[in-house]
Amino acid sequence: MTGVRVVVTNAPPDGYTAFARSGSGNTLREVRVTCPGGQGCGDWLLLEGIDGAPVDLTISTATDTRYFRLNPKFSKQQPNGASCGPTCFYAEETVSWQ
Repeated sequence: MTGVRVVVTNAPPDGYTAFARSGSGNTLREVRVTCPGGQGCGDWLLLEGIDGAPVDLTISTATDTRYFRLNPKFSKQQPNGASCGPTCFYAEETVSWQ
């Protein structure tokens, strides 16, 4: 899996939508994740397919919007060994809603 795992501390309890954008032109990646209230995404979400930095992240609720600029440091992962695909790039970031 290639992407960025984002821990959202103090995540909005009534749910939120996250939109991430990275790159431009042929390398443009956009991901939207909807986290409903209650169980939802919990305290983290996955921006699958995002593989470059910087990442512009917007988290919105029904009444508020927050903007974040992430500069993830990706690590290369080869779950089936160096001579077999796939090659994935993974990073973790933390943002605070409050």
